[in-house]
Amino acid sequence: MQLQLRKRQTTKLRAIFLDTSIFLIGIPLFLTIVFFSDLNDKFVLYLNDPSLFTIYFSNFAHSNLNHFFDNTVAYIVIIFLILLLRTDRKEFYYDIFLIFFIVPFVVSISTLLLINAHTSLGFSGIVSAIMAYYLFSVYEFTQKQLNVCLSYAVVILIFGFSFLLVLLQYSLANLIEFRFLIFVGIVLSLLLPKATKDIIKAYKSMKHLGSTERGKFTVIIISIFMFFSFSLAIMMFFVLFPIEIATSTGQVNIFGHLIGYCCGLILPISQRIVKNSCKYEI
Repeated sequence: MQLQLRKRQTTKLRAIFLDTSIFLIGIPLFLTIVFFSDLNDKFVLYLNDPSLFTIYFSNFAHSNLNHFFDNTVAYIVIIFLILLLRTDRKEFYYDIFLIFFIVPFVVSISTLLLINAHTSLGFSGIVSAIMAYYLFSVYEFTQKQLNVCLSYAVVILIFGFSFLLVLLQYSLANLIEFRFLIFVGIVLSLLLPKATKDIIKAYKSMKHLGSTERGKFTVIIISIFMFFSFSLAIMMFFVLFPIEIATSTGQVNIFGHLIGYCCGLILPISQRIVKNSCKYEI
């Protein structure tokens, strides 16, 4: 029994060491080496002269120190939270691989096709995807704690609600027309019936958990966690879409942020749908 316990502890320590080495040290170190070397200039994507190399690696270059610092710190904080919340280490690695492999191409190619600019660079497209993956991680962690399988309607609705608030912000600043808000609002309303069923399902699960004194305390903790975690996800979304697009770090590619965020939700959701991997149910 003690031997098995030691093996589990050793395996857990190895996993923590590997995760820390790759995600909290390795990737920030790679970004640092790139920024403070000649690689940074070589990675820049010139929209009038793109190559497969710069289409991918421009996502790891930065225009100045503030740009580099903001993206790196945001990444470290969010990936640390995700490591605390993840429910399946294997699926986490697969999800992150997809994000780091696919998102750079999607963001850069979208920029090439739709944005009128001279250059494109920055880690923020990937950071946006990681922010979306944080929302997804909260959703999966909630499923585990409540021991219930929920649809993706709630996650998509939170994303849509965040997007609606951003559009309202832009509308009040006269940057977009109000009709876009109406359109998004109508689309979101289509998700309400399914999301409502999920909320009722989650409530019943919480009621079941709270049937004992210990369970009541657990339900309170889960409720507080859900409130603050989903609120943080919404606030993160706002950070990606500032009113002032021109900043000290250059012009914010809000379209690239939106593409990255959508990928950060679509990739893990698609994988779970294909695998039908929800394993929680009362």
